[in-house]
Amino acid sequence: MLDRKVAPPTFDIDTFSPLVAQKSYLPYNGIPFVRLVNFSIDLVRLDIRLLAGSCFQNRQSVARACIKLLSEGTKLHTAEIIAEKLDSAGAYMETNCERDYASLTVYFPTKSAEVVLSLVANMLTEATFPQEKILLFKQKIKSNLAINLEKNAYLAYCKFIESVFGLNHPYGMSASMENIDLFSREDLLSFYQNYYHAGNIRVFASGNVDDNICSLIEKKFGQIPKNQSQNFIFPDSDHESVSCHIEKDKSVQSSIVIGKKFFNIYHQDWIACKVLGTILGGYFGSRLMTNIRENKGLAYGIYARIASLKNCGLFYISADVNKDKMQLAVNEIYKEIELLQNKPVDNDELNIVKSYLLGNILRSFDGVFSQIERIIEQDDYQLSDDYYLTQINTVKSIDAETIEALAKKYLSLSDMTEILVG
Repeated sequence: MLDRKVAPPTFDIDTFSPLVAQKSYLPYNGIPFVRLVNFSIDLVRLDIRLLAGSCFQNRQSVARACIKLLSEGTKLHTAEIIAEKLDSAGAYMETNCERDYASLTVYFPTKSAEVVLSLVANMLTEATFPQEKILLFKQKIKSNLAINLEKNAYLAYCKFIESVFGLNHPYGMSASMENIDLFSREDLLSFYQNYYHAGNIRVFASGNVDDNICSLIEKKFGQIPKNQSQNFIFPDSDHESVSCHIEKDKSVQSSIVIGKKFFNIYHQDWIACKVLGTILGGYFGSRLMTNIRENKGLAYGIYARIASLKNCGLFYISADVNKDKMQLAVNEIYKEIELLQNKPVDNDELNIVKSYLLGNILRSFDGVFSQIERIIEQDDYQLSDDYYLTQINTVKSIDAETIEALAKKYLSLSDMTEILVG
């Protein structure tokens, strides 16, 4: 019988062997095609990755509307027929729009490949964006935005990115009721024509991707026209530390966002700083969680995040706290950063964080569909083939002195932006 009083054995990670992806280019238009095979499941995941995120739009909400409305009608099919065909095929489709990329993901059984791939290819080449669907989309996102604008955490994050990047920077913009109303069907069609073409598309297929499905992908997506890519130049963002408190008299809680513009995944200290961020506020046993939640009861949760974008990164700490304890929470956040800068992390804490991060890395490779997400990330940033092994080795080898030096070098309190709402 299992003795639950005895902890299970632990094992060191010497190496790991993920599935090997096969990369090729579709005939005629040269779209990159990555195939990750596991024939033991009768399911395929198709990912279409487009360099068509919100930072490329000339009007707010256009990029999001474009990816969301792809299935709302094409020259061949109405929205209702598309939905019926996907449902009959046993397929599930989801879309997403980020700052840099837009993506379309479909899960389907292998027997439905012909129907599903035909539909997706048609959406990418002949979407019509019916006016009535645009109006419904606007109503929906305005309704969601109205709810979000009542949330202090949403307001704090929007003000944070605006302060860090600037209101007119592609990464610093947020949706508003006014700019949702401003975009037109012509704006959508223009964005679609400029960014939804073979030069901006990558195709990833994982699961039971046999030769027949590969042939279908080549046939359906190999005909997508390749237009001239847009020459997009990112403007510089002049960052100065900002302290801003947006008062909301009726609020019981206040939201805190403290952080700064940061480097991204290309930087040599990225992996090591992920360890630093985890110690500070990246997991349930972190410094911030232990102090502010467990010891002082100021917040239900508090987290530190280091996020990578294509052209830069972000470091920020976020929490919702009782309004009358807001300044105390802010002071404790700065106190925890200063402790990391001036006192080495003890070995027990560092080993716990290392185990947590290594476990997360292994879990992120659990199954073919998780592995394709790592491959997409690797391809987004053109990371080396051994990037994740390098990540493992960096986590295993980092020491307390390095953590302290990184905290001093990159987490200076003088250049933090502080946003308080409530």
